[in-house]
Amino acid sequence: MNENMIIKKAYAKTNLFLRTVGKRPDSFTEIETVFLPVTAVRDSLAFSFEKSPGISIRCTDDSVPCDNRNLCWKAAEKYYEKACLKNKGISIDLEKGNPVAAGMGGGSSDAAVTLLAMQEYYQCLPEEELFSLALSIGSDVPFFLKNTPCSATGRGEKLTPLSIKKTIHFPLLFAAPGFPVSAKWAYSHINWTSLEEAPVLSDAVKGVEEGDILLLKNSLRNDLQKALLKKFPLLEMIFSRFRSYGGTPLVSGSGPTVFALFEDEKAREKMFEKEKEYFSSANIRFFKG
Repeated sequence: MNENMIIKKAYAKTNLFLRTVGKRPDSFTEIETVFLPVTAVRDSLAFSFEKSPGISIRCTDDSVPCDNRNLCWKAAEKYYEKACLKNKGISIDLEKGNPVAAGMGGGSSDAAVTLLAMQEYYQCLPEEELFSLALSIGSDVPFFLKNTPCSATGRGEKLTPLSIKKTIHFPLLFAAPGFPVSAKWAYSHINWTSLEEAPVLSDAVKGVEEGDILLLKNSLRNDLQKALLKKFPLLEMIFSRFRSYGGTPLVSGSGPTVFALFEDEKAREKMFEKEKEYFSSANIRFFKG
């Protein structure tokens, strides 16, 4: 392999719990959440470090901008500025596997992996500065620097790794419609007067840490989903289909992807085998978590 090239995978995430606590003075929303990495889908990134200055991006998905709107571009630009490496350059080849603008953090994951690749190559910044750069790019980006199950508060940057007591693979199915939803839209349409007190973060954390699927099914929460279900009737249809097989559905992050947690692998496999052709015919990406 070229010594000036680094290849990395960027995995997706979902939020098993997302409570909106209130508005912050910095215009962001205070949240409580539980992040879970989703390794079933991933982007592949190849970083070529150039002798001449500049940033260039090529992507397999035409809907993804390849200029300074791209979070990889922003990450590279910020790293070079912070590390005082303005005479350096990078080319990024991005092969998309994660759904775009789907509430699974694909762009944030790409940005985090860009920072990690640049740090691996240049080794210029201490860990706390890399974290600060990540947060300046987006609220989910710090999580992807570690990419391990975490609870989080603040904007989502105050991360606490979960103490997993036993190895368990939660039986999840995902359905990603082929349209994007911006996180800004989802957060701007929270109905603050209709938010409920339960479920609570501690129960979701306990469910993940102890591998208690029943507790976790009863602890799933996303305060953003009410507006999404109202605006996009297709999501209600997906919810109904998941429930008919015993799954407990939830919108992933800011949507529109929907996932469902099943009681066991057998129940999940039954739905996947019987419904994969239907979802495919409806142009909805259907995959296991």
